[in-house]
Order: sequence, then C-alpha cells, then structure tokens
Amino acid sequence: MFNVLYALKDQKSCLEQLSRVAKDNAVLMIFDYTCSDESSESDLADLTGKPMRPIKSDSLHKCLKETGWEIIDEIDLSEKYINWYSDFLKSMEAKKSSLLEEFTEEAYDTVKNVFGNILKELNEKKLGGKVYFSSYNKFDSISKNNETVGGDGSNNNLTSRLHSRL
Repeated sequence: MFNVLYALKDQKSCLEQLSRVAKDNAVLMIFDYTCSDESSESDLADLTGKPMRPIKSDSLHKCLKETGWEIIDEIDLSEKYINWYSDFLKSMEAKKSSLLEEFTEEAYDTVKNVFGNILKELNEKKLGGKVYFSSYNKFDSISKNNETVGGDGSNNNLTSRLHSRL
C-alpha cells in the first residue's frame, strides 16, 4: 500500500480486511507517512483537505499483530521523502508557467502549499516516512503459533528480496 493508511480514520479496520482476504504467506508492504508515537495529532491536510493521520510505529506494530500480520522489517525513508518533496517542489516552480496553462492558479497554489507544508514537517522531523514489510500466515493466525514465513524460522530471503526492490 502506497501512502494509504495516513488517510484512513480506522487504520486497524483496513488491516483486518486485508487479513480477511490475504492468501497464506501473503506479504504486505506499507509505504506511508509516519510520526513519533509521542507526537500529537498532525495538523496537516492532504490535497483533498482531509486530515492526515501519519502512522505511529508502536500503534501499527500492535494493530498488525492483532490482525494476524507479522512485521518482517521496516526501513526509515524520511530522508528520501525530503528529497522527493524538495525535488518535486523545485520542478513545480521551474514549470510553473506551463502548469498554469493546464491548471488554475488556485490548483497550483493548493498543491504547492500542501506539499510545502509536508516538506516543512519532514524537515522539522515532525513527519517521516517508512516502509513496513509484514507477512501473513493463515495457519499461524488461526493457531496463534508465531512461526515465520515459510515455517523455517527465517525471513532473511524474503527480506533481502524486498529490500532489493526499494
């Protein structure tokens, strides 16, 4: 899932539904905005004006476990998020005149302001980005036996393959 959970009020319900339809040994990759578990609610809004609810790692770990998912790995991508947003905003500014031929100034300003606010929060370390890798084993979920993917006690091969795709 790519930047989805932040937009959902009930993130746990989404994870429950994914568990319900997941095949045995499914892998879930959650690529999303994060904030520290101590931080208060974000004042950020997305492009639709709806509130952003960045993932709190401890809460996500708990929800994943409660819904039958096992965290395999997580990677902090906060610096990459900063680079992506910085590059995007620079590109927007460089192409402003051509963008305004296609879009209204109001639309341009909305995108610039929303992404500018996100970049500000990223630079202030109030917001971050991570990718979480989780596995689902229907048998383990049913039996509450916490063996890992493949049943051999190791996720190293799967984790290596997932890391190589980032």
